[in-house]
Amino acid sequence: MFKKKDKPVSKYDRLIELGLKSAENMEDGSQEKLRAIEYVERLEKLKNDEKRSNVDEKDKWIERLIKIGLGLLEIGAPLTLYAVFLNRGFKFEETGTYTSTTFRNLFGRFGPKK
Repeated sequence: MFKKKDKPVSKYDRLIELGLKSAENMEDGSQEKLRAIEYVERLEKLKNDEKRSNVDEKDKWIERLIKIGLGLLEIGAPLTLYAVFLNRGFKFEETGTYTSTTFRNLFGRFGPKK
């Protein structure tokens, strides 16, 4: 009933199948049949909860990767800009003294901010 060739049957699917088969053989309206149906419903709920928790774990993993990427970008982008502008400024100021007011003002603003 639930078996597929490429996907293995889960423990919940096997138990649900057994519960449904046993409920078929019971008398309609009997307490045993009602209990068997309630059992199958609980199994379905557990199966869905397990699937949902697996998806939540994947979402958390993706969220962690994004946070790490943004953290690296927060550190890497300013450092790269500092390196580029300092390199250009030092090439412009070949004499070794600060003769450009733009580079002098820019050099004073470099550094990490709190």
